[in-house]
Amino acid sequence: MSRPQNYPLSISTKGTQDHYTGRWGVLKPFFDEKLSPCRHRCPGSIHIPKFMNLVQDQNLTDAWRTICEENPMPRITGRVCFHPCEEDCLRQNLDQPIAIHQVERFVGDWAFKNGLRHFEPTGDLTGPRLAVIGSGPAGIGCCYHLLRLGYQVSLFEAMPELGGLLRYGIPGYRLPKDVLSEELEMILGSWVGLHPGVKIGRDISWEEIQSDFEGIFLGPGAQQSISLGLEGEEIGGVADGLDFLKTVEANPFIRPGQRVLILGGGNTAFDVARAVLRLQGLPLILYRRSKEEMPAFEDEIMEAEEEGIEVRTLISPRGIVRDEEGLKGLTCVRNRITDLGPDGRRGFVPIEGSDHFMAGDFIVTAFGHLADAEALPSGVKVVHGSVTVTAQGAAGSGGVFAGGDVTAAPRSVIHALASGKRGALGLDAYFKHQKEVRPDKFTPLPLVKADQINLHYFSQSLRMVPERRLATERVSDFHEIQATLTPEAAAQEASRCVKCGFCNACGNCAFFCPDLAVCLDPGNQTILIDDRYCKGCCICVEECPRGVLSVEVET
Repeated sequence: MSRPQNYPLSISTKGTQDHYTGRWGVLKPFFDEKLSPCRHRCPGSIHIPKFMNLVQDQNLTDAWRTICEENPMPRITGRVCFHPCEEDCLRQNLDQPIAIHQVERFVGDWAFKNGLRHFEPTGDLTGPRLAVIGSGPAGIGCCYHLLRLGYQVSLFEAMPELGGLLRYGIPGYRLPKDVLSEELEMILGSWVGLHPGVKIGRDISWEEIQSDFEGIFLGPGAQQSISLGLEGEEIGGVADGLDFLKTVEANPFIRPGQRVLILGGGNTAFDVARAVLRLQGLPLILYRRSKEEMPAFEDEIMEAEEEGIEVRTLISPRGIVRDEEGLKGLTCVRNRITDLGPDGRRGFVPIEGSDHFMAGDFIVTAFGHLADAEALPSGVKVVHGSVTVTAQGAAGSGGVFAGGDVTAAPRSVIHALASGKRGALGLDAYFKHQKEVRPDKFTPLPLVKADQINLHYFSQSLRMVPERRLATERVSDFHEIQATLTPEAAAQEASRCVKCGFCNACGNCAFFCPDLAVCLDPGNQTILIDDRYCKGCCICVEECPRGVLSVEVET
């Protein structure tokens, strides 16, 4: 029997800490938070992954405050925003995009019911005195951010009640008036000097405003309607769409059974048509291009179709027909679609010999509006129907800024809110003699790409849909169509969110690291990687569900 041979065995009594395996590789992963596609597409720059994560964690107060960092009106935008944030949602690579606007609405409604306030009473504001003209979303957004910056603000509104286009241009079935009033009270409170029913140029001169205030923000909206351009439209029986919507709920003048011809393809045209339907009228939308070129939001078109609104495309009016009893209708011509134009939409040309008659008792035009140059202070330049502004929103010398529909910005509520913030930051930079406004925090962040998201960690689940009134029921009144998500549904929808580019401390990177080189810094919500031990296998990068780790080559 032979004796076993003894072989030398290497044993360390110091653990692995003395083995600096980080010297083995040249690939170095690092924490690299990125910009999510939803936040990138949001005109208001709301940190959507962050507030979604807070909703999932049931921290609704901080979720609301996260939204309000950029947008003080989540109850409003949750109802009427066309939510471009959802168009590029990377979740749709797995099943359906996140219902971001529905969760936003839930958070806004929850904050109101629980008495949250944007500002706490902190004594008198001491900054320069500023005047905001117009209480639509641009003016409200500017007021809000000026208050946050410490300025004294007075708000002037020509109409009897505050809200601008939100109150007088959006029917109650899309945005209830009480919700708007409650949201305005939360934002403005007693911190803003309110002057409803005061029109500058009629009740007070621009000279007085410029004498009493050190800076002005112009957000009056586009007030001058684009006319039909046909003979006899001034005689009667023809109304502008926004003028129609101002009075349609309180003082409707459409009688049941009247046929109303609505000219246009934007949201105003569809709002008018749906309002006429609720008054038991017979709306008919006539649009000069094809349905694909309609500027109305997709949701608005879909709901109108559900309600049975008739739409005829590729038709243009050529004349108003009247007799001794009044308006009888329009002579129209059919159009043929043409190639794409400079604006990215297809044009049209009339088909000669296609003239025909369209019967109607009333005509409503919805061609858009232009800035009313005569209602603006001197020194403000209007080009092609819009006030010209600098990148900071300055519209003239001496601290005059502008935003919203009076400028050439895209005409949506969230764009107007964003322009109000830009004006507030521009005024702040003006008073501080700064050449540039302070940059947004996320500006330097790279945009996260689809191949940086690891969808294997997510299961397919259906998008949460709130209760919605049936079309047959809702066409008989102006009550709101959709309900707000329940708390359970909102949390479920938030849990579907991938949180692209945002670290929610899931711990995957640390769990899979074979060298124990990765850990979470709970104080800063960032990932720490110890280069002394990381040998560059990059498993952490591969297993990160949200794409918040990147790799660089060490040279």
